[in-house]
Amino acid sequence: MHTTVKKRSLVLHGHRTSISLEDEFWTALIDIAAEKRLPVPLLVEQIDAEHDHLNLSSAVRVFVFRHYRDARQEASVRTDRLDEVTNEAMAQGN
Repeated sequence: MHTTVKKRSLVLHGHRTSISLEDEFWTALIDIAAEKRLPVPLLVEQIDAEHDHLNLSSAVRVFVFRHYRDARQEASVRTDRLDEVTNEAMAQGN
């Protein structure tokens, strides 16, 4: 698998800056911003305000990873709960 890191320019807090991200992370960031109904620069400003001493590019990668990890965990919990409810309903039907 070959991926290229690209430098992307943004205006954050009124100042021009750049982040270096792989296409996959950039696309995911755009998708998350759309899901949250935020412009990408505003989402990156929020990430910048919350990151723990990481450079901004790394903070964005960690944010994207955590977003999808958390979404997967939430989906798993919902599936587990649905299985429980289904099993309870079947047990009551017997």
